[in-house]
Amino acid sequence: MQAHKVTGRAQPGLPETTTPKNCLHLFLDDAMWELLVEVGHVLGKKHLLTDTPGFSSVMSRDRFGQIMRYLHVNDEALGNPDNDKLYKVRRRDANGKKDVPLSTRVVRQLVVSIENLNHHLYVDNFYTSPALFRWLKDRHIYACDTVRKGRLGFPKELYFGCGRHERGTADYLSCECLLAQSWFDSKGVYFLSTIHTANYSEETPAADRTVRHRSAAGAIDVATPPLLCDYNCYMGGVVPRL
Repeated sequence: MQAHKVTGRAQPGLPETTTPKNCLHLFLDDAMWELLVEVGHVLGKKHLLTDTPGFSSVMSRDRFGQIMRYLHVNDEALGNPDNDKLYKVRRRDANGKKDVPLSTRVVRQLVVSIENLNHHLYVDNFYTSPALFRWLKDRHIYACDTVRKGRLGFPKELYFGCGRHERGTADYLSCECLLAQSWFDSKGVYFLSTIHTANYSEETPAADRTVRHRSAAGAIDVATPPLLCDYNCYMGGVVPRL
C-alpha cells in the first residue's frame, strides 16, 4: 500500500493534501471500528444518546471521506509498466475487453448456453461482424448471415461499384475459417460465414447452384454462392428470401 497525493477534493474547499502512512493506519482502524459499532449516517449531527466520540477523536469526517474517495490498494508484486490507472472507470465487457458494441454484447449473452456444442447460428445483419464471428468460432459456434456494407473488418475489395454488374456475379476472400462473400443480384449483397466454403462440391447438382428470379426478359436462373441455399432456408422466416 502506498500513500498517494490526493489530486481532487472530497468536498469543495478542501485543500490538496498528502496522506502519510500513519494517517492511513488510523483510517483503517476507523473503518474496522465502524464494522463493529453500529453508527448513524456519517453526515448526521451529533446526538447525546447516539454520538460516538471515538471516531472524531481519531480523524475528522472530512478527512475520512477524502481518504475513502481516493484510496487505492495495489499489490506491487503483481504490478507492471502497462498498468491502467483508469481501470475503475473504463468501460469493459465481461472478458476484460473495452468498448464492445451493444450488438456484440447481446449475441454473446444469448449464446452462453450453446457454447462448445458446434451449433450453427444465423443472425440479423445488425449483429454481423468479423469480430463477432471469430469470437463465436473460438467457442465452437459457427455462424452465417448477410453483413451491412461498411461494417468494420469486412474487406472493401469485395464491394460492388456504381456501374452495371451482371446478375450472379460473385467474389470472395477468406482468412482461416472466416469467409467473406459478395454476390450481385438486383443489388450487391454481402455475407460472412464460418460454416461454408466459397466453392460448390462436385456432388452438388446444377439445379442447386442457381435460383430462379424474374427479370424484364422473363424468369432466369441466377448463379449463387454455396451459402445462399442455407441462408434462405434458415433465415426465410425472418427476412425476405434472396
